[in-house]
Amino acid sequence: MDMANENELYQAKLRSCLMCEDDFESAWSGERVCKRCKSQAQWQTGNSSLAA
Repeated sequence: MDMANENELYQAKLRSCLMCEDDFESAWSGERVCKRCKSQAQWQTGNSSLAA
């Protein structure tokens, strides 16, 4: 991966949470669930609506 792509990957920006759909500041492109949702028992036990 070149430096330009790596910088884009780790660039903080507003994203929509995949669980509650609220906007939150995501630290990197792979962070798609907000801290509020991650703190809920539903997320921590793996019973989220995202589980396949």
